[in-house]
Amino acid sequence: MEGDHAKDQTLCQALPKLAKCSTRPIEVIATKARSTQATNLSDVKVPERFFSDPPAPLEKIGPHHIAEFLRRNEAYPTTANRCKRLFSHIWNKAREWGYTNLPNPTMGIRGYSLGKRDVYIDDELFTLVKSYGLYRRCKRQWI
Repeated sequence: MEGDHAKDQTLCQALPKLAKCSTRPIEVIATKARSTQATNLSDVKVPERFFSDPPAPLEKIGPHHIAEFLRRNEAYPTTANRCKRLFSHIWNKAREWGYTNLPNPTMGIRGYSLGKRDVYIDDELFTLVKSYGLYRRCKRQWI
């Protein structure tokens, strides 16, 4: 059973409705923290480019496309993983809003394993770095 939306709708036709409305984020992104919204609005362009050449009808997008998307973006594993998570969120909203009834194609597709941080910034180091930045900004005068 299809929703009220066009059966042959492509992901890129649905993305502006699902991810943003003009430049204002709507339901998919608006529930997130402000910094995450900014990142998501930038990140959404990456899968938009991938799924627009050629245009990908929603009912044709499968897990192998998500795997290919990750492979093509392997030089940027953190961004690729974020885009996969965003795609998953958008797909789930697309199902909720009647754009598709298909299962989420990101299910079962593993993102990139990323190394753990070597350095964790504690309050003491943060204060030191911040004071150095203030020192440099004020023409080598401590404030």
